[in-house]
Amino acid sequence: MTGKGTYFRVGIFVLASMALIVLGVIAFGVGLTGSRAAMTVETYVDTSVQGLEAGAKVRNKGVEVGRVKRISFIDAIYDVSDEFILESGRWVLIRITLFKDALPPDTEDDWDLAVATGLRVRITSSGLTGGKYLDMDLLDPERNPVQEFPWEPKKPYLPSAPSAIAKVMESVDKLSRKLEDAPIAEIIEDAKAITASLRTSLEEADVAGLTDRTRVVLDDAHRLLQNPDIPIMLANLRETSENANAMVARLNTDTSGDEVGSTLANLKEATEGLPQVTENLNRTLRRLDFLLLEQQGDLDRSVRDLRVILSDFREFMATGKQYPSWVVFGDPPAPTEPEEQP
Repeated sequence: MTGKGTYFRVGIFVLASMALIVLGVIAFGVGLTGSRAAMTVETYVDTSVQGLEAGAKVRNKGVEVGRVKRISFIDAIYDVSDEFILESGRWVLIRITLFKDALPPDTEDDWDLAVATGLRVRITSSGLTGGKYLDMDLLDPERNPVQEFPWEPKKPYLPSAPSAIAKVMESVDKLSRKLEDAPIAEIIEDAKAITASLRTSLEEADVAGLTDRTRVVLDDAHRLLQNPDIPIMLANLRETSENANAMVARLNTDTSGDEVGSTLANLKEATEGLPQVTENLNRTLRRLDFLLLEQQGDLDRSVRDLRVILSDFREFMATGKQYPSWVVFGDPPAPTEPEEQP
């Protein structure tokens, strides 16, 4: 009897402990949500909700504003056509309990306005290995539009937005599809052809000769810069520039506005006839050039005759200096014989 009484007491203790645990859990849950005024909303996602459990927190800028109440497929709650499932897949329904005291005032009454302003919810992970929760925030409504569904929501509808990880995966998927569609083989062949053409051009180019010519040009430039006249020229140029600046300054100082205007007017009047004068001068030069071309032969003969005359005249003058009487009397003096010595 003693053994049976002991087993009976142990059983009663175990049952009482389990009842206390259940009551504690219920009380704890009621203490979390039942004591706070709340509203239930729902959202739909077409991505995996792996890691998101009922009871997960809903946060806004890191502050808890609610809890996940239920997670199930859409077709378990609403009458969804097979056509929608075939085209869009099986969407997941998430019902959320939002604490009214954690929301802005009049959010429940102005729920449609909040959704139109950009109120969205997305699945977020707390770190690489942490659990998932729902992040509710205001996003750009144009980049995250409200999607229409063929059923009427039983609870206020909170649109969902793709998570950051989903966006990254979508971008990677788009990039991989573009890489698959890209003509990689043709691009490689074009690159090879360009490389071969470049190599051929470099081989045909006289790189050594070009280098030698470049070196010669640099040497010439170096020698030119080493010329001792260069500093003198630069100094003269600087002095000329300074004199010009001083002249302009004196002109600006000493010349009144009326005088400058009169001078400019005279200069304009003088230069108006310059094109006509230039044209006349060019016409005269062309005529002179044509005349010289026509008289080129006669001019050459005259020059040769003039050279002959000058040569004869030079010879005549030399003879006159040596025999002046020949110039006067016309005959040269008789040659003299040297006297013989006795």
